[in-house]
Parts: sequence; C-alpha cells; structure tokens
Amino acid sequence: MSLDLRFDLDIAYSVFENAAAEWYDYLRKYVGVLGEAEERSYIERVFMSRKLSVFYDNGFLTVDPPGFWKVKVKNLENGFPSFLSIDNYVGESLYFDNENNASVVVPKLILFREYRHPQRNNHIYAYQQDNIEDYPSTLFLRNWAILCVNECLKQIF
Repeated sequence: MSLDLRFDLDIAYSVFENAAAEWYDYLRKYVGVLGEAEERSYIERVFMSRKLSVFYDNGFLTVDPPGFWKVKVKNLENGFPSFLSIDNYVGESLYFDNENNASVVVPKLILFREYRHPQRNNHIYAYQQDNIEDYPSTLFLRNWAILCVNECLKQIF
C-alpha cells in the first residue's frame, strides 16, 4: 500500500457501530440454522443473551454482548487502519503488515495465506476458512475489516 494515500485516522471507529449491528444480525441468522448443537448453546449464552450495545468502558470502545471485547486500533502513517482488535484478553485481531501484506488473526483463528493464482501468475492473500475456531469473533473481525476497507476506498475515489 502506498503511503502517499491519506486516510482519516478514525475510520475504524467511525464504522464500528455499524459493524457491530451487522455482526449481531448475521450471528442471529447463523444461530437460527444451527439446530441443537453445542455451538448454538454457547453462542446463545455468550453472545445472544442480551440486546446489543456499543459503549465506552474505561476509555475502550466495548461491545456487549459479550461485554469483554475491548477495541484497539492502530493505523499506518497514512491513516490506514492496520490493526483491528476486539479482545483485550486473548488478543483476537486482524493486522495488515505493509511490508509483507500478510494478515493474521491471533490466536490463529484466521490466516490469510499467500496463494498463487494459476492463470495470472501473481500472488494474493486468500481467506482460509479451515483455520476458523470461533465463529462469532471471526465474523465480527471480517465484517469490521470489510467496512474499514470500503470506507478507505470511498476516500480514495
């Protein structure tokens, strides 16, 4: 990514509430098709037991439920949101490494691995679903990242 491009420093925060609302709606739909699985019980207990709210708690933007997600954001020099984190305790986060263009969720719930496109002879980073262990946090990070990138694209064009 060219550091000549400039973005508002608050992009990640400006789309966060919308990301939370979309996430909660998608998660509700997902639970509706799970049947009586153990995963359904866990998601309902931890994530669906209360009405969604987004608020500040001790200076951290917080999502409840689950109530323990504390938002952290870091930006590149040009303002691009390069680090999105939702969990203060276990470090679930997406990051964009401007040097290597690698993205990882920590712990390794999502891994964007390098993929060589067979017809185009170029390399891209592809979303690997086989590494997903926690659907609710993965879904949230994915939605938030998409909204951040979309907002950056609006600022370019």
